[in-house]
Amino acid sequence: FKSSFYSRFFHPKNRHSRLMAQVVILNLIGIDSLSRHTDDIIKSTNEIALYFKKLADVEMDYARNLSKINKPRRFTPCKFEGSSSFIGWDILNEEMNSIADKHSSVSQMLTNEILQEMYRFIKNYELERRILIEKAVKANKEYKDLFTVYHKER
Repeated sequence: FKSSFYSRFFHPKNRHSRLMAQVVILNLIGIDSLSRHTDDIIKSTNEIALYFKKLADVEMDYARNLSKINKPRRFTPCKFEGSSSFIGWDILNEEMNSIADKHSSVSQMLTNEILQEMYRFIKNYELERRILIEKAVKANKEYKDLFTVYHKER
C-alpha cells in the first residue's frame, strides 16, 4: 500500500483505524479459518462433555445396582460363641452403602458442576463466535467499501 493509503485508513486518529486493524488481522488468518477453528473448539468441548455425561451415567448406574444388591440380612445368621454373623454382615452392608453413596455423589458432582459449566461455556462461546464472525464479515465489507471509495477518488 502507498503511504497515503496507510495514513488515511490506519492513522490512530482515524475512526476506522481499529476496525481496519481487525480486518487486516482477520484477512490474514481468514474468516473461514477463524470459523473452522472456533467450530473445532465447540466440537471438542461437546465431545468432552459427552464423555463426562457418560461417566456420570456409569457412576449413577453403579450406585443404583450396588444399592439394589445390598440388602440388610438376606440370610440366616450363623451363631458363634459370643458373636454373630450379623455383625460382619452389618459392617459389610454399611461399607457397601457408603461406596454406593460416594458413586452417587461423584455422578451428581459431574452432572451439576462440571457438565453445567461445560454447557454454559459452550453456549457462551457459540454466542461470542457468532458475534465475532458477524462483526468480521461486516468489517470485511466496510473495508472493501472503503478501499473501493479510495480507488474511485484517485
